[in-house]
Amino acid sequence: MLNQQEKNLLKQEIRKRGISYLVHFTPLNNLNSILRHGLLPITELQKRNIPYISTDPQRIDGYSNAVCLSISFPNYLMFYSVRQKYHEREWAVLLLKPDILWEKDCAFNWKNASCKEISRIPIEQRKTLNAFFKMFDNEHGIRDLLGLPDRYTTDPQAEVLVFDRIEQKYIEFIVLEDRWPILNIDLTNLDQKVLINQDLLNYQGLENDYFGPRFDYWYWSKSNVMQVHSKC
Repeated sequence: MLNQQEKNLLKQEIRKRGISYLVHFTPLNNLNSILRHGLLPITELQKRNIPYISTDPQRIDGYSNAVCLSISFPNYLMFYSVRQKYHEREWAVLLLKPDILWEKDCAFNWKNASCKEISRIPIEQRKTLNAFFKMFDNEHGIRDLLGLPDRYTTDPQAEVLVFDRIEQKYIEFIVLEDRWPILNIDLTNLDQKVLINQDLLNYQGLENDYFGPRFDYWYWSKSNVMQVHSKC
């Protein structure tokens, strides 16, 4: 984990980049459990005998003891893939406080954590400040070419692995694609605000659409990377 000086530098970088939220998508059926127990790694869910629906049963990255988060915008390649595969499911996107990055045990992966380029790097080397900075690498001027805002990771599949329980207090917003699924949420003592994706234009500081692709999808498509676990 980062030392205190590194945590302070990370906080400064988060503020400088305007990173307001981390992102996690999940089947709607998991939501009430998450609001009760927090976000838990699969190994902890199994240990506690808590029922859950997995979005990535294979966990090719080998870290079923970690929760996967994205920075600012969902991994839309993975999100699109699982929504096509499990088209009958409803989904929720959780927006979480970036404080997780310095308060929890995190590994920073500048590409999908399951790809060879990343998986061959020891996990402790991915828990460094340099690994975080690499998530925003501007190699060959790619960020400038794509016009990426500072808050976006360079690779849309870059992810943070969190080797801790993420308590409910870190969840700020719950975004649903439609209005009717809200009937399935236990709103009793709910501290988080529930938003509908189509209404996000009315909220300053949020992305306009958490269920669609990032605006630079054209580049990743042309580069033949419009698939999960690719370009590695």
